Amino acid sequence: VELPGCKGIWTVYHKSSRGHNADSSRMAAYDDEYHAYLIISLEARTMVLETADLLTEVTESVDYFVQGRTIAAGNLFGRRRVIQVFERGARILDGSYMTQDLSFGPSNSESGSGSENSTVLSVSIADPYVLLGMSDGSIRLLVGDPSTCTVSVQTPAAIESSKKPVSSCTLYHDKGPEPWLRKTSTDAWLSTGVGEAIDGADGGPLDQGDIYSVVCYESGALEIFDVPNFNCVFTVDKFVSGRTHIVDTYMREALKDSETEINSSSEEGTGQGRKENIHSMKVVELAMQRWSAHHSRPFLFAILTDGTILCYQAYLFEGPENTSKSDDPVSTSRSLSVSNVSASRLRNLRFSRTPLDAYTREETPHGAPCQRITIFKNISGHQGFFLSGSRPCWCMVFRERLRVHPQLCDGSIVAFTVLHNVNCNHGFIYVTSQGILKICQLPSGSTYDNYWPVQKVVFFLYF
Repeated sequence: VELPGCKGIWTVYHKSSRGHNADSSRMAAYDDEYHAYLIISLEARTMVLETADLLTEVTESVDYFVQGRTIAAGNLFGRRRVIQVFERGARILDGSYMTQDLSFGPSNSESGSGSENSTVLSVSIADPYVLLGMSDGSIRLLVGDPSTCTVSVQTPAAIESSKKPVSSCTLYHDKGPEPWLRKTSTDAWLSTGVGEAIDGADGGPLDQGDIYSVVCYESGALEIFDVPNFNCVFTVDKFVSGRTHIVDTYMREALKDSETEINSSSEEGTGQGRKENIHSMKVVELAMQRWSAHHSRPFLFAILTDGTILCYQAYLFEGPENTSKSDDPVSTSRSLSVSNVSASRLRNLRFSRTPLDAYTREETPHGAPCQRITIFKNISGHQGFFLSGSRPCWCMVFRERLRVHPQLCDGSIVAFTVLHNVNCNHGFIYVTSQGILKICQLPSGSTYDNYWPVQKVVFFLYF
């Protein structure tokens, strides 16, 4: 299909009747539920298509915002609602009917002509929250109420009071009855072990756990906040330097010796060129994900302005006996008390850098940023993320490591999303830079847990 001027595509679910309690048969059906709508963002308008037996355009008969381009779309409240975010607002829809219309004006503390012109640049959804990155360096948090299926707009006080401009932000849903990151705030896991969380599908009945916000500032620092309170639980100075290991800044005094070793090794991996340009470097896109598997751990991804992709994997750190008692802040000027640090900081959380193939590096173009990372959990049974851009590639997760497979067949890819319907089971859609939309499935019988995709070929010998 020819689709010139495409800026983004999204598929969303819709089912009018959804109870909060579901039996096991309904839980099993979540992963097999078909998408209901395909949303296509063009340069100056939005198209909406039904994804039934045929892709049928329904733009004129739905309450979606279609007079301009869409920034992102997804599901809220266990897929009972669709949220569509555009530059200056958002709409909550029950199928094709709008139930709430939101407008994003300046926050209470903002004044002057610049804040009125602020628009949405990035969107991250973790049901029932939506995090918005604004063009003026601020962020907004949309807080959903599952009982009424309505959304309210908040400006996190911690970000607003800091006055530090944000370059990128994302939400991370730590799912399961035993959330993984929660164990890093105590030492209980040393005696009990790391229990396995049971991950439900998006919006599924097993969707419980904690939600965090990962924020990168123009200065290059990174902070992790709990949501919705926005208490800071993890801080990294100079995150853009690409250290081989990163730890919470508040724990540096307790880990002074090992931190010195980490810093020295990170300087070697950073390179002279990175040291010279670190002040102008910033993070333009963030993503954090933990895919379902035995003993799985979260991955943290960041794309820098020079196209470098930083990939980190979290792990639990077992420090010396006095580490757990050395929770004092690094500086005495910090206002947090020892008890607050002990209760809230993810003090046993560490990240180690995982190198990605150099093929993924791509210079970030100037102008309006576009989302390059698209997380997927089931494309022909595989999970990982797809990286759009002039050098598109698949990053698949196997046994807690990433396999990078470049996609060379169609050149630059400007948009990508998953699709699951009656004619395309667990497939995907992408749009090329030439404006060609393709609906695809991965080849059956291929194995991707190798340096190259491998397919078994059957042949016969005749004597």
